[in-house]
Amino acid sequence: MKKLFTTCLCLLIFGVHLSAKEPKWFRNSAKSGYSLNQYFVGYGVGNSYEEATNLAKSDIAGQLETSISSQVSIKENESINGATSSFTREASSEINSLVKQTIQGVQIGRRAKRRGKYYILATLNKKSFALSLKDEISQAISETNKQLNAAKKFESQRDIQQAIQHYDDAIQSLTKIEKKISIYNMIGKRKYSPTPSSSSQKVHTQITELLNRVSVTIQEGDKQTVKLGQELQPIVFQARVDDQPLQGIPITVRYSDRSKVNDGYTDESGSFSSTAVAIPFKNNENFITAEIILDSIPAHWNKALISSSAKSYYIIEENDIRKINIMFTEPDLNGDIKKSLQDQIENMGITLSDSAPVRLEASLQEEDSKEIEGIFGNKYIVTSKWVLTLKTSNNVTLGNMESLGKGVHKNKTKAIEKSKKSIKIKKPDFLELLSKESKGDANEN
Repeated sequence: MKKLFTTCLCLLIFGVHLSAKEPKWFRNSAKSGYSLNQYFVGYGVGNSYEEATNLAKSDIAGQLETSISSQVSIKENESINGATSSFTREASSEINSLVKQTIQGVQIGRRAKRRGKYYILATLNKKSFALSLKDEISQAISETNKQLNAAKKFESQRDIQQAIQHYDDAIQSLTKIEKKISIYNMIGKRKYSPTPSSSSQKVHTQITELLNRVSVTIQEGDKQTVKLGQELQPIVFQARVDDQPLQGIPITVRYSDRSKVNDGYTDESGSFSSTAVAIPFKNNENFITAEIILDSIPAHWNKALISSSAKSYYIIEENDIRKINIMFTEPDLNGDIKKSLQDQIENMGITLSDSAPVRLEASLQEEDSKEIEGIFGNKYIVTSKWVLTLKTSNNVTLGNMESLGKGVHKNKTKAIEKSKKSIKIKKPDFLELLSKESKGDANEN
């Protein structure tokens, strides 16, 4: 019993001894000399003044971040008002940035050293900070109004690329302004006034409405019927906003598998011409799509422009599916390399048959080889190519094409092998070669 009493007494004395190490004002707002109505107060203890100071500043930052996040969340929920919105932004990084700026105004109110430990009380004067913040907000609103006025001017001139860019810049600015106003309203005696003439949500809606007014239409060349591999007649697309043509707009034309046909810019009438090769695709998805891609605007706005694209369909004559006979000019050619070429051709919808009326002579050649120095030793870069020649049954050459492949390796033999296996036959080029069979048939007749 006596032993237990002695132990409790020691613990009590030890606890009093520990608490005596902290200054009386530490974590005690009543004795700190700083009213919580006028200041944000943060505390820090560390093995150095620097460590303790940083912890005290972090304490204030944590208080600010928690309060601002709560205010911003409430405001955004009220602005959406339960409606579904595609406009979502991560506010945490912006809040964090604002808090870091705020910490620059923190002052050290009290400091002390006790038994090798350093104690810091840091303060942020709410009134001084609010006045400084109000000036920042006022200047930012002025700059944002200039961005919005410029955006409206570009929109009236049908320069949608510049308009969207300026509107998007305004969204970024307004988002930061709205966060700063949330901070001001939290610490100021009155709510910030005058409020901005617009909001990030409203400008987002303006961009969406502008994009919905943009369209690409087909002027000429839609629904052509052609032979396999033949070149289509020019297809003319036009970019518009409302009923007005858009000049200098970048257009990209793609096949249904998303491989590119060509790209360029619309002329003064908003038109862009494209010529494609009649390539068959699965499920008869034989079309090309013209879409607007604006490089200078954020990717999510380009995604919104997808709905403005136009599709031009073409029909491949049913009886025009060809059969060919492949003859490899190198008899000792690797079987895997042969099969790679055969598979690529069959995947294009072409039948391989020894009895086919046309012959495709395939010659695999080494185009170029060089040795280069590298950090981890020398390497070989080898370029190989398929030379494909289309001939009739009576040995008349209809046309030819080449396809290249590259291989890199420390061993030259392996570099050559890799280059041969890497050769990919371009579908438009190959089907254009096959279309010459029809021309050869016509010439023989």
